[in-house]
Amino acid sequence: MLRAICEDASVHPSTKIAFHYLVRLRNEALFLDTIAEIKQCFGDRFDGHLWITRQTDSDRDIGVEDLSVQIHKQVAPAESEVGKPWGWWDQFLQLAMEDFDTYKKRATSLAYICGPQGLTDRLLDVYEQQGMTTKSGHVQVEKWW
Repeated sequence: MLRAICEDASVHPSTKIAFHYLVRLRNEALFLDTIAEIKQCFGDRFDGHLWITRQTDSDRDIGVEDLSVQIHKQVAPAESEVGKPWGWWDQFLQLAMEDFDTYKKRATSLAYICGPQGLTDRLLDVYEQQGMTTKSGHVQVEKWW
C-alpha cells in the first residue's frame, strides 16, 4: 500500500508517514528491502518503527539499522507469562497514536492494520475509542489467520 502511495504521489508533500511493524522475532520481519525503498521515497517524512516483541538476541538484528527505522526490542516472555499484559503495549500505543492526537488529524487519516488476530482486534478497539472505524473508512484491517 505504501509503495503504491509513493509511486502515485497521492499524498500531500508534507504528509508524515508513520509506520509501525510488529514482529515476534527478527526473522519474521518480511519485506525489509521494500520498507527501505519506501523510506528512500518519503525521506524525512517517513517515521518507521520495528517492534520485536519477544526476541532479545541482538545478533539477529544485524542489517535492520540500515533501514533507518527505530528498533524497539522487548524481553521475551516466559511460557508462564502467556496471557498476561504485554509490557511493551503502553510504549507502542503512545507512539502509534501520537499522529492521531486531534480530531482534525483523525478525520483526515487512514490507519492500516495488518497482523495476528489478537493484535489487530486490540488495535481496532483502540482506534474505535478515538472515533476511527472501519465503517467510516478511516481504518483498514488485514488479519492473519
